[in-house]
Amino acid sequence: MGPAEPRQRARRLAASPDAESARLRDIFLERLRFFRVLDPACGSGNFLYVALKVLKDIELLVIIESETFGIPRVFPLVAPDAVLGIEKNSYAVELARVTVWIGEIQWMLRKGFDLSRAPVLSSLPGIVEGDAILNEDTGEEPQWPAADVIVGNPPFLGSKFHLRRLGTGYVEKMRECYQGRVPAGADLVCYWFEKARAMVAAHRVRRVGLLATKSIANAEPSRQVLDRIIAA
Repeated sequence: MGPAEPRQRARRLAASPDAESARLRDIFLERLRFFRVLDPACGSGNFLYVALKVLKDIELLVIIESETFGIPRVFPLVAPDAVLGIEKNSYAVELARVTVWIGEIQWMLRKGFDLSRAPVLSSLPGIVEGDAILNEDTGEEPQWPAADVIVGNPPFLGSKFHLRRLGTGYVEKMRECYQGRVPAGADLVCYWFEKARAMVAAHRVRRVGLLATKSIANAEPSRQVLDRIIAA
């Protein structure tokens, strides 16, 4: 094979794009556009900001690389509704929504896509205000929205601080709600771990990536929750 042949082959591919490659590209992009990331303790939206950026970067990479095979470029469609969040603090909820929109606008401008000088920002209903582990009014476990992955950094709070920080009524309802699943002496973060495990078991999420600290594995009640997750 001479030195010019690889270039000639690339030009032939560009001149006659593979219909099957185009079909597979479009299938992948469609799947990516409906990919959902949930942070059930989203705070001001840092994890959601990063998740949206990564999804948009992947989409753009596929669009650009596919041009090598003569597949026409399409406009990137991964949008802020790809990220979902739950947060108890109403002010943080608003910050999270703004953070995600800032991330969207910055990404589009940095990649050379034109935007209106006064873009209309939707309310992002997928980022909601609420308690992720307990409906205090009913004492029931709230349902998280289905997603492809769960990420985040849920709050850590040792059991000896539960009554003081959360209140007796709340703690009693929480422990009763998760009785048999999360021991009373487990760290508060274990309630997020258990709910994420249950989501995987119910096929309502595929993967989970929640931050943890090694110290919770030193306490038997918390370790029981972690062992259950590992066993699953």
